[in-house]
Amino acid sequence: MAAEFTGLDMSDPKYLSDLRKYGSGDPTQDDLQSLEAELYEGPDRAMAVVMGSLVERSLGKLLRNHMREDEVEELFKPSGVLGDFSSKIEMSYALKLVGRVTRHDLNIIRLLRNQFAHSRRPIQFTTDVVKRCCNELSYPDMPSVFIPFDYLNKVTEARLAEASDKTHPRTRFMVTCNEIAQRIYFIRSGDISDKRNDLP
Repeated sequence: MAAEFTGLDMSDPKYLSDLRKYGSGDPTQDDLQSLEAELYEGPDRAMAVVMGSLVERSLGKLLRNHMREDEVEELFKPSGVLGDFSSKIEMSYALKLVGRVTRHDLNIIRLLRNQFAHSRRPIQFTTDVVKRCCNELSYPDMPSVFIPFDYLNKVTEARLAEASDKTHPRTRFMVTCNEIAQRIYFIRSGDISDKRNDLP
């Protein structure tokens, strides 16, 4: 017999707490590649929402790494000071963890993620207003930023032309999200002279 769950009880059944724990863990390099591979051929809404959420989560990790460990979780609860994407962006900028370029791109990612999640009108990366936002992303135009090999290797022939085109809005969004998450999760712990350690 299944345990009753009313949605009001503060102590969730183990199956729900296990689900939350699984989803809230930090991704490994393989996890990130697998997650992106799921999205390469998926709908635009899924790409925007999941990749945008991944970037928000990576920003939370960046902030946590520069805070005291005790009671930091209170700040990141939905009702906490850093409970939303916008607050995480502004705090990261205020603490000089990210620069103006990264803050600019993070805000575009945030707004696009929210529109894809909540728009009651049809919305795709080729929708004119979305396309104009993606054109303003800076990361894809940086000399050290490349389209991930896995992205090009795993898309179907039908999508290869747009996937290999840095001017395509979907590719620009994916490259920006991938690059920021990679820099936070995996690169910054390496050689500090590597330019990809920067979040300009």
